[in-house]
Amino acid sequence: MIKNRYVIGAITLLLVVFIAVLFIVPTFQVEQPESMAKTYKSTVFDQSKVTKVDIELSDKNLASILESPTDEEVVDADVTINGKTVSHVGFRTKGMLSLSSVAAMEDSDRYSWKIDFDYYRSEQTLDGLQKLALNNNFSDASMMREYLSYDLMEDMGVPTPSHSYMYVTINGEEQGLYLGVETLDESFLSQNFTTGNGDLYKPDGTGSDLKWISDDIADYTGLNLKTNTKTSKQSSMINMLDTINNGGKLEDVVDVDEMLRYFAANTALVNLDHYQGDKKHNYYLYEEDGLFSMLPWDYNMAFGGMELWVEVWAAKPKIHLPRIHKQRKPQKQEKLKKPKCLAVEKKAA
Repeated sequence: MIKNRYVIGAITLLLVVFIAVLFIVPTFQVEQPESMAKTYKSTVFDQSKVTKVDIELSDKNLASILESPTDEEVVDADVTINGKTVSHVGFRTKGMLSLSSVAAMEDSDRYSWKIDFDYYRSEQTLDGLQKLALNNNFSDASMMREYLSYDLMEDMGVPTPSHSYMYVTINGEEQGLYLGVETLDESFLSQNFTTGNGDLYKPDGTGSDLKWISDDIADYTGLNLKTNTKTSKQSSMINMLDTINNGGKLEDVVDVDEMLRYFAANTALVNLDHYQGDKKHNYYLYEEDGLFSMLPWDYNMAFGGMELWVEVWAAKPKIHLPRIHKQRKPQKQEKLKKPKCLAVEKKAA
């Protein structure tokens, strides 16, 4: 009888545990760290509205940036987005042609900016977002080229950074309308790929044309590995370069379907400030399980904008970007009367 009681008791205990596991445990939710939640696609990049971005930094830090903008100096700042403040973030200018062009202007400091939420505090994010680019839509009077380009890439099934319009202030001074874009980093990869643990590259320079140089990765100084920098031997990259240049099965090294979608969209967008242009930059390569995908980046020169810019630059005009905040340097009266849009003034003959 005693033995039977033990058996019955054990069975009863097992039933209780089973019921608890089946019905009670699932109702408990472990609160994830903010860095793991990754809700930023809906909270930060809400395309149904223009998001307000307020940036606060010391006058000394702001003056330092504006004194030497092309240095891309990182300074400490606080950022408030949709009423949520993140303190001690890295803040700097960004860009290439757009940065040097604005820096050369006497009447504008409307730079593109980059915000790095975990620059000073490891693991700090905004709803899972690690970095945010604020693009000034340089040379694009419509302010729509990049937005529409990313939308088309998404529609084509290409992994695309989240993006939405944002209205920016710095120390209370209005900077105007920007396009906020998710940077391509670990957060992006984890959201768009199976593991997100592969090698990410941002080519620009020697090797960015993806032509064969040698089997030594050190010879490709312009490939610029962004992830796994301390652990990757980059053997998959060498294998891919060897295959596409010297023969082999493309499907063994390239996500052919993704690449075809990418190049079809990029060609339709007439984006020549890119791999398909002469500079061979403004794109990312991502490798996962030996297969490479090409990822979109920087489309303010899409819709033939690069060709137009080259023609304009050759004519040596004065370029004026939209400017909403007050001028830091006085202008002649006749310039102030011009509309606040992209204007091209050729020197009088």
